[in-house]
Parts: sequence; C-alpha cells; structure tokens
Amino acid sequence: MFDKICKIVGLFLLLALLVSNCFMYNMNATNSEQLKVVMSHIEKDESVCLDCIESEKVIGDLEEKVDRLSVRTEEDKIVFIGNSLFEGLRLNVGSDAVFMSKGGINVEGLKSGIYDTLTHYDCEKVIVGLGTNEIGVLTKEEFIKSYQDLVSHIRSINPDSKIVIMSIPPVTRSRSESDERYNNENIRLYNTYVEEVCELDKDLIYFDNSPFFTDELNTEWSGDGLHCYNRIYQQWYKYIMENIEFSK
Repeated sequence: MFDKICKIVGLFLLLALLVSNCFMYNMNATNSEQLKVVMSHIEKDESVCLDCIESEKVIGDLEEKVDRLSVRTEEDKIVFIGNSLFEGLRLNVGSDAVFMSKGGINVEGLKSGIYDTLTHYDCEKVIVGLGTNEIGVLTKEEFIKSYQDLVSHIRSINPDSKIVIMSIPPVTRSRSESDERYNNENIRLYNTYVEEVCELDKDLIYFDNSPFFTDELNTEWSGDGLHCYNRIYQQWYKYIMENIEFSK
C-alpha cells in the first residue's frame, strides 16, 4: 500500500511540473505530447519512465525560462518617470518596468497626475528623465525646487528608493541651429541644473547620457531632431540598463 501511495504522489508531482511548464510558459508541441504520455500512464495505473518523456530536457527548459523571468523581475522593480522620450522607450523596448511617461509633461506638471499614480507602486528603483520641456519655462530655482519636490514625494512612498536623475539628451545640429528654445546650448545649461540637484542631495544618482548620444543627436537617429527612431530607443534602453548603477 505504501509503495502504491508513493507512486501516485510521484506521478502527481511530475504531472504538476509538466502542467506548469506547459501553461505558464506557453505550451508547445513537445510539452503537449509529454503531458499526454503522463496522462496515459496515470489512466492505466502504470509507472512512468522519466527517460521516455525526456524529463531532464523539460527541467532544463524550465530552468532556462525561470532565468529569463528573473531578469524581467529585476526590471519590474524599476519605475521610469519622464516625458515623450521615456514614452518612446515604453513603446519600443518591451520592458517589464513601469513607465509613467507622457508627451509634453514637465517636472512641475507631474503633480497633476503622476504623483497620485506613484502611490500605487513600490518605487524601489526610480529613473527620472525630465528637463526638455522645462527649458525656457522654469527658472533655475523653480527647476531645482520642482525636482526636489518630486524626490521628496518618491521617498514619502518608499524612503529607501534608489533614485536616478538622467541628463537631458541633446538635439540634432540642424534642430539646435533653428530652434530658439530646444537647442543644445540651452540643454547644456539645464543639465547644469540637473547636476546641481544631484550635488545638493548626495543620495541621488546622476546618470550622464552623453556617452551614448555624444554632444548632439545623430541626424540619422531622428526625424524631427528631438525624438528618436524606434531602433535608437531600443539601443538607448540597452545602454541605460547596462550602465546604470543603483548601488550608491
């Protein structure tokens, strides 16, 4: 009797493994056939030959998928807060991170919507990408105060949040030469404000985008001189995730 109980328990454990493998990770033809084999043996009250259903391969595939999911789990802990440039990331990278982004928004405008939305998330790691829409609108003092308010709000939700403040990406040379507001001279000026925000708060992490974009946006990377093509957003996201440091 004891042997029969052990065999039944073993069969159900194996069945549970295969079912979870099939349904949690998109059943494929191989897994479906393996499941049928197990079911047929259970119906006949026969022992199951693990080699026959390639159990090691199933477990190996499962471990590989779990490893991939663990990477996504790390992304789940990240909240991106930003303007249309971050919206471009959200639409093009397929990330599991949380994006609170909106075209045209600035750091002061966050208070009308995103502030409330933030309360629903555990902001363990936050990446802030703002500044473009503040150019010519907020003074240095207003800019710094608005950023400090945002940081305080994030910390009120999670005091242990690791907060990264990103530099403002440049525009193309042609856009810079023709636009009185969105030009690289103004962007460099406002980036000094971004740096000062981080200097005033030593717990903030400053992330410089210039190694990726250089001093001006490549004309082959953008149609309007400000926003990037889809493939560039993908490359930029990869650069961010590979180079950002949350250990400060």
